[in-house]
Amino acid sequence: MGLVKALWNREVSTMTKIFGRPFDLVLLVAFTFPVPVVLAEDKPIPRWEYRVVTKDQVVELGKNDLAAGLNKLGNEGWELVVVDGGYIFKRSKVQYDKEIADLKLRIAILNRDIEMQKDRVAWSSRMLKMGYVSPPAVVAEKERLERYELILEKLNKDLDRMSAPPIEPIPLAPQPKERKTEK
Repeated sequence: MGLVKALWNREVSTMTKIFGRPFDLVLLVAFTFPVPVVLAEDKPIPRWEYRVVTKDQVVELGKNDLAAGLNKLGNEGWELVVVDGGYIFKRSKVQYDKEIADLKLRIAILNRDIEMQKDRVAWSSRMLKMGYVSPPAVVAEKERLERYELILEKLNKDLDRMSAPPIEPIPLAPQPKERKTEK
């Protein structure tokens, strides 16, 4: 009971008496750096969204190339699950929603950065007129603004591609009804 109480109260002198001098270092390290407690996390239940398309739609999506169409769907996060008269794809809805939210956040941050960079370009242009900065410094600020705008354009295209409505599947022909045979 003394050992448990010493550990509980972190009584180093009692522990040293029980285990000897090397234990001081172990206690110092163990009680100086708290060990994080990992609790069981509630993992979200996987949710999937499905997409059924025909071979013609996949080929059309790839501009007359089946592999390109499949790769385009794969780049959008779709995984081919079944080929049964049509192509059935699935993707994680939770992961896809997180990717869209992350992309929107990156766009918002980049928009803020672009506004700040525009201010820096204006400021450096004013300082150039007064002779406080060199022309290459102004050019560098303008180039940085152009890079930010190109990145923003790419992110907006990615968001448009991810947010685009899915291809409407072509309805499959109804199954023929079985005929009753007369005897």
